[in-house]
Amino acid sequence: MSGSLTELIHCNKISWPAQERKHFGQAELAELAATIRLHGILEPVGVFRDGDSYQGLWGQRRWMATELAGLDLIPAVVRDKPISEAEAMEIRLIENISRESLRPLEQSVGLDQLMKASGLTASDVAKRVRMKPAAVSKSLSLLKLSEPIRQQIDAGSIGAGAGYELARVENPQLQMELAEQVAAGTLTRDALAGRIKRIKSPSTPATGHKQSRITAKLSGGRLVTVCAVNLTVDSVITTLEDFLARCRAARTKGLALRTMLNVLADETRKPS
Repeated sequence: MSGSLTELIHCNKISWPAQERKHFGQAELAELAATIRLHGILEPVGVFRDGDSYQGLWGQRRWMATELAGLDLIPAVVRDKPISEAEAMEIRLIENISRESLRPLEQSVGLDQLMKASGLTASDVAKRVRMKPAAVSKSLSLLKLSEPIRQQIDAGSIGAGAGYELARVENPQLQMELAEQVAAGTLTRDALAGRIKRIKSPSTPATGHKQSRITAKLSGGRLVTVCAVNLTVDSVITTLEDFLARCRAARTKGLALRTMLNVLADETRKPS
C-alpha cells in the first residue's frame, strides 16, 4: 500500500467505523488474546490517520484481542493519505476475504455496499477483491432471500451452499418450506439442489416420453399413487417429500384437505 508505514500506536487511538464483519466469537477472541500474550502480535492491523487519531481499516479482531490481552500498543500499517469509503471498503473486503473471516452474509452485504459506493459492476468488483465472478454472483444472491432465511444463514442453521440454492427458488412459500426442511436437518444441500433442479426443469409429457404410474399398497388398505415421466426411486421420494411439505404447511395454516388440494391445483394452472 503506497504512502504507508508500520508504527506502534496506542490501541485507544483507533476507532472502527462500520465494518462488514459483525460477529466476533468471545471464545476465539480469548484464544487469540492468550496467543498474543505468549507470542506478541504477529501481524499489524491497518489504519489511516484521522487528525491525531486513527480509523481502522482491517484487523479489528486482532485489535480487540490486543486490548483483551491488556496491551496498550499495537503495530499498525498507517496510511497518511485520506481514502474514500469505497476504497476503504475494498481494502477491508480483500483483507477479510483472504482470511476467510467474514460470515457468508457479511461478505454479501460488503460486496453489495462496495458496488453501490463505487459504481462498479459485479464483474469489476470480482477483479478488485480477487474473487471469481461466479463466486461474487452467488454471494450477492443471498441478499434476495427473505429476512427469516437470512437470519438462519447468519445463525449457521442453514449453510451458505444451501442458501445459494434457495435463492434460485422464485416462489416465496416454497422457498420458506424448503428452508425449514434444511434448517431442521431433513433436507441436505445436495438433495435440495436436486429437488430445485427438478422444480426448474419439471418432467412434462413430450413426444416419445410417456408418463408412468405406480401404485404402492400399504397396510390398512391404503394406496399411494405417483404419476410422472421416467419414474425412479429418487423421483418418487422427491414427489412425496414435496407433497408432505405442502401438507405440513397446510396443517400449520389450518387448511382443510380439500382446500389444500384446490390450492395445489390452482398453482399448476398458473403460467410459468
